[in-house]
Amino acid sequence: MTEKTGLESISRETIQETKMNENTGLESISREAIQEAFRKTKEDMHLPIGELTLITEDRYEEVLEKVQECFVLDEPLGKAVGIKWSPFLESFWVKALKTGISLMVVNPEDNDIIGFRISEYSLRKEKNAGFEYAGRREPENNGCTKMNENTGLESISREAIQEAFRKTKEDVHLPIGELTLITEDRYKEVLEKVQECFVLDEPIGKAVGIKWSPFLESFWVKALKTGISLMVVNPEDNDIIGFRISEYSLRKEKMPDLSTLEDDSLKIMGAFLLHASGKANIYDHYNTDEAVHFLGLGVTRKYRKRGFGTLLMESGIKLAKNLGISPCYITGEGSSNFSKRIYERLGFDVLSETVYEDFEIEGKK
Repeated sequence: MTEKTGLESISRETIQETKMNENTGLESISREAIQEAFRKTKEDMHLPIGELTLITEDRYEEVLEKVQECFVLDEPLGKAVGIKWSPFLESFWVKALKTGISLMVVNPEDNDIIGFRISEYSLRKEKNAGFEYAGRREPENNGCTKMNENTGLESISREAIQEAFRKTKEDVHLPIGELTLITEDRYKEVLEKVQECFVLDEPIGKAVGIKWSPFLESFWVKALKTGISLMVVNPEDNDIIGFRISEYSLRKEKMPDLSTLEDDSLKIMGAFLLHASGKANIYDHYNTDEAVHFLGLGVTRKYRKRGFGTLLMESGIKLAKNLGISPCYITGEGSSNFSKRIYERLGFDVLSETVYEDFEIEGKK
């Protein structure tokens, strides 16, 4: 792309002259209106070479190849962190393309793409419609221990976890950073990242105004002590890029007594999670007494939108499979649109869905 193509100026054009209100905004613009807006735009553009067109679905594959060239090989931030093309990045760009307002300039002689301007709608009102409880059954493996009353998740030794991690690490390829098990000497740093991701950014926590407390700290530390939680660390400064905190979920465990909690926000959050868990009923659904529970997935802000969330999810799945128990069940919660998409993309079953606005506690939504 060069300045002469005029693509940058196109992104500033208004594609709809109608005054926006609750019924006429960007989301309401039809394909016909986009086509008409493009027709007017094209009439007003004078290119030194090539033809201006809207990017249509039949050209997605070619456009994505150009995106890889420009943003993986040439884009400064991508080059700095060593980013690699992945299914997550592809879905990220395709989502934008499907908005239907992206443009490209094509050389009519060979139909090659000269440049592109990918655009999408950004909406203040975008929010998470609901909460998803997901589950997954890993196929039985002849090389693994069959579960019985003496050989289950609780029986797995630290040595077995270390061996499972070794196998997992061999099979994981990160753009930057090193995959490690979370050990006790890093708990304090991990908990700081948990606060950042789950107190400041997590939808339910934000909705109920949750605050970090000794109770929450002990809740997360209990999961960390299971010993199967992972993190990615930047070797240059030892900073934590992201984490996948997991624990064992057992049918025999008693449900917590929420009435003992002094913090109302914790009571509301706890009631919501118990409600969603009860609807999912993973133990009866899969006819099992235990599962690996994906408790928390987080990526620190400066490393987001680079595929680390998906990589940590995939690493957690591989570690669970490598623990040597067959069959192995995995469960987790998707509280944001981002985390729900990851669960669904990685083949989890949606066991229950709860719309946030429909949940009531003590007569209040």
